[in-house]
Amino acid sequence: MKIAEYHHYYAATLEPLMRAQVERNNSAADRRFVIGMCDSKASIYEEYQNQKTIFRLLYHKPVPKTNDKDQLHRHKVCACMTAAIIKTRPLYVVEGFPDDEAFELSSAPSINEQLAFSAGLSLLRAYVLADDQDGSRREYFTGTDLFVPEAFKHGDGSEQTFDTLMVWSLYDANVLDGLSTPLLADIYFLLDRYHELYCKFRHFRQDTGLSS
Repeated sequence: MKIAEYHHYYAATLEPLMRAQVERNNSAADRRFVIGMCDSKASIYEEYQNQKTIFRLLYHKPVPKTNDKDQLHRHKVCACMTAAIIKTRPLYVVEGFPDDEAFELSSAPSINEQLAFSAGLSLLRAYVLADDQDGSRREYFTGTDLFVPEAFKHGDGSEQTFDTLMVWSLYDANVLDGLSTPLLADIYFLLDRYHELYCKFRHFRQDTGLSS
């Protein structure tokens, strides 16, 4: 993602996601924190470049001089952007952060991880829709949210959504300094394929009248 593309992505997608998350959180009746957003446009892109450089070193990919095979694939780009947002932490708690005695990881604010995952999924869809070679797949990514695996059900009957589990996994990984962009890239690849197969199966059910 070049700087001009990033500026467009930030203005059209990332900044609106940030503002929407701040508004949604601060207007909730049961909110635990009051949050704000800082001017992080430049710092996110700088960290994105850092994450991308590390990725290239891991995969022994040279810096591409043209639009060639050395360009990072979209799932890797999404992973680098997700990690950059988590590392930069553009959202912050204005009021309500627990003091030293009361602080527990289970009650910590995961606002930046929520933003990072939403931004990664939005970026993934944008790449699919913009790819001329992926014309046959565009219909599955137009006008619908990305389908993710169903909620995980615990033995006591409670359940957690995939989004919740993913967000807290990102939070824990960052706290433990174990945030892995290669692993994130694989997750985005699997979510990409899961969504496509889900849409194909849903269309098949509609075409055949299958009810279950």
